[in-house]
Amino acid sequence: MLDRYVSEILNLCSLASINDLFAASFEDHDPFCLLPIYDGGRFASGTREDVHFFVQFLASDNVDIAFSIERAVGDGECVGYRMFGEGYIRTLSLATRGPKVPPASTSFTVGNFGEIPSSAPMEHLFRQLTNEPHRVLGDRVHLEISCVGMFHVRNNKFASRYGPWLLR
Repeated sequence: MLDRYVSEILNLCSLASINDLFAASFEDHDPFCLLPIYDGGRFASGTREDVHFFVQFLASDNVDIAFSIERAVGDGECVGYRMFGEGYIRTLSLATRGPKVPPASTSFTVGNFGEIPSSAPMEHLFRQLTNEPHRVLGDRVHLEISCVGMFHVRNNKFASRYGPWLLR
């Protein structure tokens, strides 16, 4: 299941595979998609629908990130893993997207970027990424993503996920 998640969903951006692998009641307790990078500035709540939005973002012309699993262990009901992603996001998409309606909180935390103000989250993240000149290549910013996490499996579908995503 984890191999399909990485190869079909994260790398090939297959929306059809999401419903095959994720339970309708799926809960992500540490969603990567807390970043308000989707059109309309929608914030994630950690549902299967949010996985759809994240995959649509990965499939966009502005994103080129490849994911791989370094290690996975499991007993059938729980699957632990260490995953990496590396690639580029066009800076124009980062600079121009953002929430149209800010969330109720005044800030949120994203991996090793710490607290990000909800009033201008993409601008803050963009400044953090472009503050390191070696990460900027023309109109693209280089990203490294890692996650040590765990999926809980029920009825041959992912029921929940724990584990923060870290951006570097």
